[in-house]
Amino acid sequence: MKYARALIAILTLTFTATAQNNNEKNNSANGPANVVSTTTAASRPLTPVEEFNAEGVKKTLEEKNYEEATALFREAVKSDPSCSLCYYNLGMSLLNCGNADEAIKVFKEINDREPKFANGYSGLGDAYTKKGLFPESVSAYERAAELAPTDDVIIANLGNALFQVKNFEASLIALDKAVKLNPKSALAHSNRGSTLFVLGRYKESVASLRKAMELQPSLPETLNNLGVALGAVGKQKEAHSLFLEANRLRPDWPEAKYNLAMSYMELGDKNDARKELYTREPSVSHQS
Repeated sequence: MKYARALIAILTLTFTATAQNNNEKNNSANGPANVVSTTTAASRPLTPVEEFNAEGVKKTLEEKNYEEATALFREAVKSDPSCSLCYYNLGMSLLNCGNADEAIKVFKEINDREPKFANGYSGLGDAYTKKGLFPESVSAYERAAELAPTDDVIIANLGNALFQVKNFEASLIALDKAVKLNPKSALAHSNRGSTLFVLGRYKESVASLRKAMELQPSLPETLNNLGVALGAVGKQKEAHSLFLEANRLRPDWPEAKYNLAMSYMELGDKNDARKELYTREPSVSHQS
């Protein structure tokens, strides 16, 4: 399938808020870190900072109430300005509220005070990514990766940032490492497939994207990207079915809509192609 342009989506993995005094990070199969515990040992009551932080984590994970979570994390850092984990949670909560500028300030403060705290640099990379400042995000993720070389989420995000600055060979090296560290990360496999596609390694791209789809069948970005890769190896009908599903899952996504229109053209259905093209102007963007 020869598109006028191949529209590939790139995703970024992020950590969620983490429990106070919990040094263990437990990555889920598909990316974000999960909180293992939000309380300390039952032998003593929680301190004020632990209470605020634990309630903020609860608001984040259970209720998705990021505004209230942010307020609680602010109280946590007031109670204990030395709690880097609380500052980290505040920064991530600010990102969830769409306040990337303040989040950047918070992460920089963490990094100045505790330069060996890998999550501080990882959070800074997430914030720069939200702002579209990809060279800065590369630098932040590189520092995080130096401090936590076996953290698959950090390594995967470094690969994504390198992709955004068009350093595709380095991106693939990072994503290869990420999937070795966590073979069950659907997003890392998906982004690895996207990178292989850009490098012209279409069959390998298909294999990596199929693995991502096996791990997480209903991720629109993976469905779209696998459709693009299958089109490149001549499997237009299978590609078309994937574009249809990607559009069903995310009907307002112009990239997938454009790919679906081009797929209709390849299959000789010009009427449906026109409908998709004129529903919304196509544009090229990357998903974070």
